[in-house]
Amino acid sequence: MNKFFTFVGECKRELTEKTTWPSKDYVLNTTIVVIVSTIVVSSALGFMDYLLARLNKFLLMDNVALLQRYITPLRFIIFIAIVIIAALLYNKIKKNII
Repeated sequence: MNKFFTFVGECKRELTEKTTWPSKDYVLNTTIVVIVSTIVVSSALGFMDYLLARLNKFLLMDNVALLQRYITPLRFIIFIAIVIIAALLYNKIKKNII
């Protein structure tokens, strides 16, 4: 039991005397940075989620006439754009590696 109280006393002494704690201003400023960055990132992700949900709703709407008329060419255009972008990125990465 004596070892336990010795251990607790050493822990208390280390936390009060040997540990360097950050200042109150530093803690407040870093907390504000974390809160603001969390709000900014979550807002950006929420906005992107909204846009992608709207795009998904547009691409998968129930109106068969519009699907037959617009979606097939639109999907083809999107596919071609993705292939072109991927090819350009591949060439850029390949040039940087070699």
